[in-house]
Amino acid sequence: MDTGTFPSAYQGRANFTNEGAINFLSVLGQDEHSHRAVTAAQHLYTLSALDKYPPTSDANIEHAHDALMAGTQARGILDNARIEQAATDYGADSEDANKSLGRSADWIKLGVGAAVGVGVAAIPLPGTTAAAMVIAPVAADTVGGAVNTFIGHQIDKGVDSAEADPREQAQLTSSDFYSKGINQMGEAHNTYIDGNRKTGDILDGQNWDQDINVAYYGTGTGENEYRGRASYKD
Repeated sequence: MDTGTFPSAYQGRANFTNEGAINFLSVLGQDEHSHRAVTAAQHLYTLSALDKYPPTSDANIEHAHDALMAGTQARGILDNARIEQAATDYGADSEDANKSLGRSADWIKLGVGAAVGVGVAAIPLPGTTAAAMVIAPVAADTVGGAVNTFIGHQIDKGVDSAEADPREQAQLTSSDFYSKGINQMGEAHNTYIDGNRKTGDILDGQNWDQDINVAYYGTGTGENEYRGRASYKD
């Protein structure tokens, strides 16, 4: 692990091998609830790393790139595991499978209630008491533009969605689910650039969009497809 980008913030943190990390994320991604919680925590951590390393130097850009690629790979593993499990439970591309993926995509609403402090984020779990939280580490000591943009954007979306018909059941095909995943990582990249336009010219010539595509589909999803834990049937 790159200790420059991912310094050890506490003793006793999990120290997985590459295969162990893939298997761990794969199992968490299979379940609707753990997929939502871990995806939200991972996304906030990635955004906090982008805040920690603004594009003011080559070293910062390298760290930000590493953090974004690691987050994108993890997202690919989680999303692929969720799709495979939904197909196992309900049948590939069935209405029930698509409803399950729709519920999994609602993880982004967790950003509305997230409270970010020094080194940690508290993310509320839906359908539980106020005390039920996922506590996740964040890279930056203070909340920056990327995290604030994400949380603020989700609050706006939450207000809009409150006016929608609650009886409507969101559905997503596996293709749509993948598209949402990679687009959200692309939005993180765009936030990194847009929030730092004065120094963003340092990024000229760096094709992060292509890197995100490879990390999500080629590495993350691909790793889980061939090395992750197989989906299970109760």
